[in-house]
Amino acid sequence: MGRAVNDEILHNNIIGTYTVFEAAKRAGVEQVIFASSNHAVGSYEEEYVSKAASGQREMLDHLVLMQPDSYYGVSKVFGEAMGAYYANHRGLRVICIRIGWINPDNKPEGDPAEPSPAMWMSYEDFAQIVQKSIEADTVQFDIFYGVSDNQNRLFDLEHAKEILKFEPSN
Repeated sequence: MGRAVNDEILHNNIIGTYTVFEAAKRAGVEQVIFASSNHAVGSYEEEYVSKAASGQREMLDHLVLMQPDSYYGVSKVFGEAMGAYYANHRGLRVICIRIGWINPDNKPEGDPAEPSPAMWMSYEDFAQIVQKSIEADTVQFDIFYGVSDNQNRLFDLEHAKEILKFEPSN
């Protein structure tokens, strides 16, 4: 992502995110599903890789402190914070999905000890978590991880299973 905030991140992920939340509020929309990213907590990856290499499996839950790994990650943290503000003070219901890694082949690839395969999400599981989020009409604000039930998974799915009834098939 580079060392400086580029115009694309500023326009799309900062100004654009504010614009979407504000437009939703003004239009009377009741719920926004925000496409966040694993990059909101991406600084944990190095620690994850070293622990996985030594056989330890530690997962991050939805309450972990945000640790962005780039300006892109910072912009996703901004979106989550904007969602919390609109949920707590402007009356929207907001669900943030920290999307892992969806690839064109629709299968995890690479070394299982590395983050990418552990963060993989199938097309089917992504469609399911979005659908379950849309149907979650009692959730005011929450954050869920968008990954499949992968070997060496970094992100905890128990919260999504409990609140959304998410049942990853992969």
